[in-house]
This record gives sequence, C-alpha cells and structure tokens, in this order.
Amino acid sequence: MNNITLEYRVVVYSKASCTPTNDFLEHCKQNNHDLIYLRIRDSEFPQISYDFEYAQVEELYGRKFYSMPIIFINEEYVSSLKEAYSILKREV
Repeated sequence: MNNITLEYRVVVYSKASCTPTNDFLEHCKQNNHDLIYLRIRDSEFPQISYDFEYAQVEELYGRKFYSMPIIFINEEYVSSLKEAYSILKREV
C-alpha cells in the first residue's frame, strides 16, 4: 500500500447548535480538505445568519434527510460522521 492521501471535496450542511459538526469542520480544515460549510436555519440560535432552511436542502437534493450534519464527500452523500471520518482517513 502506498501512503498517498486522496483529495476530497467536502460539503457540509448543518445547524450552528450541532457540536459534532464543529469538530468535523475543524478536522477538515486541519487536514486541508476542500471544505464548503453551509448553515441551516437554527431556532436555537436565531441571531446567526444561515444559508438554507432545512426544507430547501431536502428540495435541492430531492430527498429527506434524517440527521445532522448532512455531508457530501466528492458529491456522494455520507450518512454518518463515523463514515465520513473513515472515508477521509483512507490512504491508497
């Protein structure tokens, strides 16, 4: 196995109140992943600006999402943070 790190484009939709999201965003920044973070309106923090309403994200992708954060890695939906960390730590 060669230790070549793959490049990833990570898109994250989440609410400001989602603490695991903040940890994941920090991980992406520290590992220099191409990261786009888009906030979803959060009733717990109404003063924080947001990019989308939750329903708009579901409409955009034509599907329901049942957990936060909503993560896409290289345009593929990733259903959990555990899976996302696993993908980002892969080497070839």
